[in-house]
Amino acid sequence: MARPAKRRRVARIAKPIPLSVVHRMLTGETHGQSANDDVFAVFELTERTERRLWNEQRDAWLTLWLATYEPPTSWRGWTAWRAHGGPGTRPWAWWIYTAPEPRQQLEGPGVPVWERYPAVMQQYTFGLPSIVGGPATFESEAAYVRRLDLWEPRERGRVPASAYAPVTVTS
Repeated sequence: MARPAKRRRVARIAKPIPLSVVHRMLTGETHGQSANDDVFAVFELTERTERRLWNEQRDAWLTLWLATYEPPTSWRGWTAWRAHGGPGTRPWAWWIYTAPEPRQQLEGPGVPVWERYPAVMQQYTFGLPSIVGGPATFESEAAYVRRLDLWEPRERGRVPASAYAPVTVTS
């Protein structure tokens, strides 16, 4: 009896991640992508896919985010997210899938929306809640990272002193 032929495994080539998806994972925004990109890919993301992508790409995207702090050259499209990045800050997906807790409220009469309206789901943007009832002051991203000792290698010394100033959120 003849031996069956060995089946060859075909290597799968990873499909590149569209810039619109990278933009979404860094900023939380679903607009402002390059004209040459698959702009609809971002709308096909599910929470499960986002979580998987973040877990796979976390180190690369966090390195990119921390290394690209500079004033924006344009508020249109792909360059807009760059204004947010830099040492002492974290990308949108980090706040959703990695952050151990939200940022602390330091003062102010404002309260998270869901405390006033229980039917509203708890939701944070970069660790900050939507506020009602007046302004509220929260710790900055850099202060949060320092308080919880969440520094990435070689990040701490690159954070400007101004990054530790509290942030005011209004309704």
